[in-house]
Amino acid sequence: VLNNRYLDLNQNKCVLAENCPSGTFANNQNNRCDFCTSNCLTCSGSSSICSSCLNGFSLQGTSCVETPQVIVGVTKANFSADGNEIFVY
Repeated sequence: VLNNRYLDLNQNKCVLAENCPSGTFANNQNNRCDFCTSNCLTCSGSSSICSSCLNGFSLQGTSCVETPQVIVGVTKANFSADGNEIFVY
């Protein structure tokens, strides 16, 4: 790494690790600001180690998982084991 700088592919210039754009991380293996996985807003050390998530996703450990939708005015609802299907009574 040249003076601890990484290639920002969006701007095609070298930046310090802390200046890698949102949605990327400073990859020490290839000296680039590489993209985080699709649900991560920010990540560090690896594309799949999320530190914050896009809207609609929640951080669970170091992964971003879809946030269940909240239904207002429902008296009884059941969620499937994977949290995706909603049965409303």
